[in-house]
Amino acid sequence: MKTRVSIAMGAIIALGFNACTKMQAIQPHIKQITSAMDSTLKTQALLLGKWNVVSDTTYAGVNTGTNPAVYIGQAGDYFDFVADGHIYIKEGAILDTLSFKLASGRQIDINSFMPILNNQSATCQIGGINAKSLSIASPMLTPPAGPQQRIVSLSR
Repeated sequence: MKTRVSIAMGAIIALGFNACTKMQAIQPHIKQITSAMDSTLKTQALLLGKWNVVSDTTYAGVNTGTNPAVYIGQAGDYFDFVADGHIYIKEGAILDTLSFKLASGRQIDINSFMPILNNQSATCQIGGINAKSLSIASPMLTPPAGPQQRIVSLSR
C-alpha cells in the first residue's frame, strides 16, 4: 500500500514539474500576444474620432506614378472613425460610409476603400499614427488596367 501511495505521489510531483516547464515555454508567446493586443488597443484609442483630410491620393492605371489623382482636403472634410466599426467620410460634396476593423496595431481592414474592390475588404497599412497625424495606404492592386493604390493623409 505504501508503495502505491509513493508511486502516486511521485507521479503527481513529476507532473507538477513538467507543467512548470511547459508554462515557462509558453510565457514568451503570451508576452508577444499581450504586446500585440496592447499595440492594437493603443492604435484604436488614437484612431477613433474625427480626422481632417490633408490629402487623398489615388494612383491608377499604367502610369501609376506619373499621374496620380490628388484630392487636397478642404475645411469641413473629414474621416470619422466610430467605435461601432464605421468610417464616415466627407470630401467636398461627396459623403461615404465604410466599415473597418483593426487587424493589428499597424493594419486596418477597410471595406470598399478602393472603388475597384466592390464591397471587399482591403488590409491597409497604418503609417505614422499619433495624436495629430495618420496615414492609411491600401495594398497595391494589380488589375489588367494597371496598378491601383489609395493613400490618405489625415490630421487633427
